Amino acid sequence: MKLIDRTGMRYGRLVAKKYMGSSKWLCECDCGKTTIVKGCALTTGNTTSCGCLRNEKSGQRNFDDKTGRRFGRLVALEYEGGGFWKCQCDCGNVVSVKGKYLNDGSTKSCGCLQAEYKFGDELDDKTGKRFGRLTALSYVPEKHGWLCRCDCGNEVVVDSHTLSRGDSRSCGCYKLDKWHSVITTHGGTHTRLYGVYKGMVQRTCNPKNRHYKYYGGRGITICDEWLHNFAAFRDWAMANGYDPNAPKGQCTIDRIDNDRGYSPDNCRWVDVKVQNNNKRKPKRKPSGFKPVEQVDADGNVIARYPSIVDASNATGISASGISGVCHGHSKTTHGTIWRLAS
Repeated sequence: MKLIDRTGMRYGRLVAKKYMGSSKWLCECDCGKTTIVKGCALTTGNTTSCGCLRNEKSGQRNFDDKTGRRFGRLVALEYEGGGFWKCQCDCGNVVSVKGKYLNDGSTKSCGCLQAEYKFGDELDDKTGKRFGRLTALSYVPEKHGWLCRCDCGNEVVVDSHTLSRGDSRSCGCYKLDKWHSVITTHGGTHTRLYGVYKGMVQRTCNPKNRHYKYYGGRGITICDEWLHNFAAFRDWAMANGYDPNAPKGQCTIDRIDNDRGYSPDNCRWVDVKVQNNNKRKPKRKPSGFKPVEQVDADGNVIARYPSIVDASNATGISASGISGVCHGHSKTTHGTIWRLAS
């Protein structure tokens, strides 16, 4: 195809100057800049400038002319570029201010307003006045603030404006107290009783707990009154025999009916011995329930009991000790000899 010579031809703000090969032309824009444009973009009108036309249109669309407008004590005189406006203050000073600060009211003067505000503030005697938990004692000129005493006893210097606006109401103790009130629900997290409560919840509600199969796994639950309310459980415990100072094993929670869950009408505080006697009967072979006999050194029967547990309860000797003798693991326990009854 024969090349069309576009040299000197105008396309919008562009004038074609020289063919660069590959269908591209070196063009000069009316703004003085040069740019390389594809011939098809020139003929279709897709490109009509070096980019300055688009920038001008964008600037015209977004430009907010503030000339002559008042912002507090400032009057905008002219745009300086970069978002800054030359402004004249009522006091006569001329300053350069960013447009966004004029719009949002952050800057209302050359600085004289703030100086006057501070001076006026010094004249506002706050001595003896109360601001939340703070009471103003005396003015501190070098810090432009007031020495205040908090209700907790601390003394602190607080900026005068901060006091006036109500942004400071204490030495910091109010915020700390508020934070503690949020994170503290019942105040018993680190107590012995909370450990009992947590264990009870874990056994019945957490399938990953190693004892879950004996409790939650077989339908043992916690009543709604206690499940999410440790305070309610604590109140019941203190009113029904719980002793926080009891030796270990002397005050344990026990379910009266082992097939029912944890609730006020099915729980009590007992020692370990009573609790062990109230456990579910384990599934054992019939031989596990054979009667046992206490004998002397010659093999004469001194006493006979229906089971090892009964023998332990009657004599006060541990069931494991009696079992050890009966099964040949030891010869005596606490000076006594035992055997399984035939």
